[in-house]
Amino acid sequence: SVTPLQMIDSMAAIANGGTLYRPHLVLRLGGTLRDEEEVIAPEEIGKLPLSPEHLQLVQEALREVAMNPRGTAYYTFKDSLFPVAGKTGTAEVPSGKPHAWFVGYAPADDPQIAVAVIVEHGGEGSVAAAPILRKVVEAYLLPNEEQES
Repeated sequence: SVTPLQMIDSMAAIANGGTLYRPHLVLRLGGTLRDEEEVIAPEEIGKLPLSPEHLQLVQEALREVAMNPRGTAYYTFKDSLFPVAGKTGTAEVPSGKPHAWFVGYAPADDPQIAVAVIVEHGGEGSVAAAPILRKVVEAYLLPNEEQES
């Protein structure tokens, strides 16, 4: 029982080497009366309880989910321009199809973005949620000209 925010916090910490940060929505404020930009610094709130060796194993396993032919999300990311690391999942519901989810980060070798996708009654995460994450990652990482082609 976790929330999407808890999952993305964990995924971001795995991606950055183990540091947990307090979630916040604003990166910077601009256009103030003084015409100065105010950068909102991230606040560290802890570390993952993993040794560097175990953290590396988790990072490698998450990359395998998306980039290895035996991974559950491989077919979504096999021709991706960026290596992705992530985890598929389903959340059972009392009636109807389960909720699909995928949480991940990219590029796997130089993380710049972490994303959680939940599709209510979407079925399997690799089919319903992973393709959405791919679109978000590509929209974030690709220059506008490449997205239009």
